Amino acid sequence: MSGLRPTEPVERKDVETLKRSLDRRRRDHVRVLALLVVLAHGLRKGEVCRLRVGDLRQIEGQWCLHSTTLKQRNGKVAKRLVPITAPEDLDLLAKYVRQEHGPAPSPDAPLFRTMGKHYPFQIGPMTAKAIDYNLRQALRRAGIKKRITPHSFRHGFASGLLRVGADLKTVADLLGHASLSSTQAYLHTTFERKVEAVRRLTSGA
Repeated sequence: MSGLRPTEPVERKDVETLKRSLDRRRRDHVRVLALLVVLAHGLRKGEVCRLRVGDLRQIEGQWCLHSTTLKQRNGKVAKRLVPITAPEDLDLLAKYVRQEHGPAPSPDAPLFRTMGKHYPFQIGPMTAKAIDYNLRQALRRAGIKKRITPHSFRHGFASGLLRVGADLKTVADLLGHASLSSTQAYLHTTFERKVEAVRRLTSGA
């Protein structure tokens, strides 16, 4: 395990490269595209597996993911809202839901499911292992050499929010952190980027 390269945060250009490598006319590719949208909004792997169709909902006119967090607060399972604001992302999710769940989907159905291609051919909630597999295949197809895991998307989401000036409490809420100390870990990456930017400026690189 010690020989593995460290994982790297996913940047916007990485997400766009992944999306461009997928064919929106193919059912399996649309499924992966929808998965990438959700991962890019900071959900943990286990939270993605728990999502239900009804967790994609409108709150005060804004589409959001109403995610069950993996962490408990005061002994209770917590929920958090993660807005999805990009029209392209909303279109992808809508297309995926129509494709997999039909025109009148059950709100209690798992949002992401197995394809039912292998014995015993039963369709069930997507597993964490399936998320890893689909991401590896997408990275290979896109020709991305960085070591990226599902958590890399979460890291990139947090770092991106901090980079555009979001306050620590807002980032913590979007990530589902029970404590701000968990969120502060992402400040180091952002600070390192600032140091590198100033270094390049002063060195003329």
